[in-house]
Amino acid sequence: MTSTTVDGGAAYAFKVIIVGDSNVGKTSIVHRFLYAERPPHVHLTVGVDFGIRNVVVGDVRIKLQLWDTAGQEMYRSIASAYYRNSAGCIAMFDLTNQRSFQSLHQWIADIGHAAPGARCIVVGNKKDLSDKRVVDATTARALASSLGAEYAETSVCDGRSVNHMFQTLTARIYAELVVPTDATSSVGGITILRPPPVSHKVRSCQCKV
Repeated sequence: MTSTTVDGGAAYAFKVIIVGDSNVGKTSIVHRFLYAERPPHVHLTVGVDFGIRNVVVGDVRIKLQLWDTAGQEMYRSIASAYYRNSAGCIAMFDLTNQRSFQSLHQWIADIGHAAPGARCIVVGNKKDLSDKRVVDATTARALASSLGAEYAETSVCDGRSVNHMFQTLTARIYAELVVPTDATSSVGGITILRPPPVSHKVRSCQCKV
């Protein structure tokens, strides 16, 4: 599932892992993000799929390396081998499936063990199926907050919600893992591809005198 939409000139590469129960829509959302279209058909991921797309944060271009992992228990040990050195994690559940929501604790715990520095976002998918929804936003947002994660809701029908989710996670990784290190050395899940622009630094004061 490698994307062909990558532009050159990225300053950094971020490794992002996507986890969650089977059938929550991980592969569909990744396809939507990579190709800006609904997938014509979806197959169950066996092991891990991989895709790449660039995202711009401010004036910095970042290459997202997306690892879409299988949710079936039989593939879990295979997929978990890819968790190490992840800069970010998308922990997805199905808003119409309570069990997939309850599984988030274990998924994020697994990521925390393998990649303790990874920044996570909890994603409630299939928000378009409002009549079948069983997990409300308040409950989901509270869980995400307790786990130190952002929260977003997506639908493969709505490309903007998908793009916003990936943009939110990328911006957090950049702000918390790149800027504080002054981009002088690579950290877990982040690779420096080219010298970043000087303006990437956060100024202590932007006041006008």
